[in-house]
Amino acid sequence: MLVTTIYVSSEHYFYFWDFVNYPNQTSELVSVLRRSPLEGIWRLYTSLSLDYSQLPCLPLIPFFFIFGESRLVFIVACALVYIVPFTLVTGAIATKIIPIYPRIVFWSTAFVTLLIPSTWTALLRGYPDIGSAVLIGLAALIYLQDVRLKTWWKAPL
Repeated sequence: MLVTTIYVSSEHYFYFWDFVNYPNQTSELVSVLRRSPLEGIWRLYTSLSLDYSQLPCLPLIPFFFIFGESRLVFIVACALVYIVPFTLVTGAIATKIIPIYPRIVFWSTAFVTLLIPSTWTALLRGYPDIGSAVLIGLAALIYLQDVRLKTWWKAPL
């Protein structure tokens, strides 16, 4: 979180258009939820048919309620909500692929994942895209539980 805070605090850029879309959508959703929770739920539902859904904003709402509405809060919240699970899922996938020394493989993979610039680039620009990578990683992890697909259904973890 320190890296994220330092990066955002040292920015001297005027964010516009796509770069500010999700932070603005999250702020708007929080404002609507403060006025009327029912209207906020309706706004979230209607956004599902738009180009940019407010669905990625949903897990960030508690951070905005607690820490306020700012770009720094948005980026740090995204790092906690999306990057931390992504690194953990990546570590779990690595233990399925490399079954020896699972603890070392898990933590080294998670650490290396944090060092890869593409893990951070989109997020630091304001895109919560890494959240979809978490879902894809979970799907891969579920598949790696039963590679030969012997069972038609299995509890995911």
